[in-house]
Amino acid sequence: MSVKIGNEYSKETSVEYTVKGYHKAELKTACKAIKRDYEYLDKGWFGDTLYTASSYDNNGGTEYWLYDNPL
Repeated sequence: MSVKIGNEYSKETSVEYTVKGYHKAELKTACKAIKRDYEYLDKGWFGDTLYTASSYDNNGGTEYWLYDNPL
């Protein structure tokens, strides 16, 4: 397993909304990251050792909020 620190990931999407006349709209987005925790118990000669690790991924998708207010 290898890990590189400092890499960036980007993805572009297009979303279309129709805003009513004389209204102000603001679009907000958020990525839903899922955290998974792992545990491994190693039974050795000098006792048991518990190893733990966590990972985050973007399998949760993206949420969009559209705020629409009259002027």
